[in-house]
Formats: sequence, C-alpha cells, structure tokens
Amino acid sequence: MSSNSSTSSSETAAVAVASDREFSRLETAPRRRLPVAAIGLVCTVIIVEIFLSTRVGWFADQAAWQWREKKRVVDSGQLNGDVAVIGTSVLFHAIDAEEVNRLTKSPLTVTNLALNGMALHAQTQMLEDLLSQSAAPTADPETSTGRIQHVLLELRHAVVEKKNWVSGPYFRQWARYSQFSKSGFMWFEPSQSFSFAANRSLTSFAYRRSIDNFILDSGLSRGLTVDVLTRNREVSEEIEKSRGFCKASGGAGLTDSDVPAPQPRPWETNHAGLVWLHRLLALCEDHDIRVTLLQPPVPQFVQHDRDASQFDDDFRAFASKLQQRYPKTVAGIWAPSGYQLSCFSDDHHLSYVGAERLTRDLAAWLDKAKPTP
Repeated sequence: MSSNSSTSSSETAAVAVASDREFSRLETAPRRRLPVAAIGLVCTVIIVEIFLSTRVGWFADQAAWQWREKKRVVDSGQLNGDVAVIGTSVLFHAIDAEEVNRLTKSPLTVTNLALNGMALHAQTQMLEDLLSQSAAPTADPETSTGRIQHVLLELRHAVVEKKNWVSGPYFRQWARYSQFSKSGFMWFEPSQSFSFAANRSLTSFAYRRSIDNFILDSGLSRGLTVDVLTRNREVSEEIEKSRGFCKASGGAGLTDSDVPAPQPRPWETNHAGLVWLHRLLALCEDHDIRVTLLQPPVPQFVQHDRDASQFDDDFRAFASKLQQRYPKTVAGIWAPSGYQLSCFSDDHHLSYVGAERLTRDLAAWLDKAKPTP
C-alpha cells in the first residue's frame, strides 16, 4: 500500500523542488554579508530611546516625575540645610520648607527630603547621598552651616516590605544598582536584574504606561497634548522654590460622611523595617546628627482606633528603647495633635488646610525646641 504521507512521495518532492525554482522576487530574500535589517532595527531603537530620554517631561506620570526632580535638586546641592524632614507623601505634601524658614525665628534652615511611597530603606539611601556631598551654600549662608544637624523622621510604622523594593519610582528609575542590591534580590529573585536593567537603559520600558497614556490623550485631542508637560514643569518649579515640598493634587478636607468603620490600627514593625531604621539612626550617629521622631497628626477617628489598639503606648515604649540605644542621637518625639477633620484628605494625608497648619506648627516647634546637634 502506498503511503499517504506527502514527505514520502517522490512526486510531491519533485513538485516542491520545481515550485522552489518558480519563487518570485518578492517571495525570496537575497543573502547578504551584513545583517542590514538587524542593524537598521538597532539604530532605530537607539534613535527612539535618545528622543524619548530627552523629552521625559512630556509623558512622565506625576509620581515618577516627583522622584526624578527631587533626586535632581538633591544631587545639585539645592536641598542642603540644617534640619532635614524625612518621610513619605504625608510630609512631602504637607511641609513647605521655604515657608517654615520664613516663619521661624530659628537660624536653622529646613529642607524637605520626604517623597511619596518612600520607605525606610530609600529614606536612608537618600540621606546617605546627601551626606556624601560636600556642604553647599544654602539660602542664608550667614546663619546656616549647609550641613544637616537635625532630622525630623516620620515614623508611623517601621515596616519595609518586598513591594517597597520592586515597585514604584524607586525601582523604575531612582535606585542605583548598588542601592537596589542591598535588598538581596540576587539571592532570592535574580530575575529582577533584567527588569531593573531594562528600566535604566530603555526609557520606553520605564515609562511604557505613561507613553501609552500620552499617545491616547494626543490622539483624542488630535494633537500633541501639553497638559502633562505643563504639570511637570510646575512640579519642578515648586520643588525648587519650596525646598523639596510639593502640593498634593487632591487636598479637599474630609466630612463626617467620610468617616469609616472602626478598625485595628496597632503600632507595626517587621524585621526589614527595624534593620533599616537602625541603619538610618547609626548613620545619623556617625555624623553627629540629632533625630526627632515625628508622629504626624491623624484624624480623630484614627486616634480612636489607635487608642483601642494601644498604638501610642507601644510606640512610646519603642521610642524609649531607641533613646536608650542611641542616647546622643534620638532627641525625643514630636506629635502635633488637635487637628480637625477638615485638616485631612484621608486617614493619614493632610488637606491643604492641614498642610498649612502643620507648616506653621513646625515653625513654632523650631522656635520652642531649638534643635541643635
């Protein structure tokens, strides 16, 4: 019996050979010594990446741009000062350092190093970068040393999680390899090295979602949209003018209808958080920097939840142990309170009204506490 397989048929093979000789010019690719197509693709990618890298402000999302600009002004020495505010978006959007310097009678210059989503490991690395620089002139060289003497450290919890390392602007653009490697990713998840490298080398990869949004918005508006560029330029100007502060995009106050049901709100720590907190305090100890632990104000309903969870008792016991371990470094606690519900935009961020009040309260605290190394 003859086989039904076309591969075993001599007639089919002959037809295949004959048809091969009849390929048209468009159906065959000539052999060349140089891979012209591959070289062309590489050149195109390089041109596109260079173009995108010089126009990041046109499409960068707000959080990424804030981290980028804060790093730029830190590296340029514009945020050198005597009192450094370190923390998360709570302080980044709440303490106008330039306004504090205008209101206070203290000769010390305040600077805001806080950033949205910045956990203890990134805060420590930010401070390391700033301390590694030589002292640069500050706004008032006659009264300011240009060297950090005191740190106000936001400490709502002492927790560092995996997501703090591998998400957000910290992973996408901010951290250097030497900083990111302190997470130990090369032992536990080495594949992150490829994504980390891609974010650093390819602007189109690091800002892929932002670019998609920019293209969509431009298509809908039938032209290049400048809304993002305008917003980012305003952010850059504000960070420079206000010494690291940036006004929140949404700052309306809460009302009684926004109050959620009671929930547990205990004082929280984890191993990684404690490791990086002690590294930050040891760094300050090595540089003769005093540290005040700052508990930002919270709405009354959050305070009720904290009271039920013994938050304040546990935190003060924790702070007491830190003072015993770092007697020359940890100066104490500052916990401003008495803020109305309208002073908050959610359960921990301050509204525009609350931010203005905290700025004034910090100026008054400087006058009263007179922090010195």
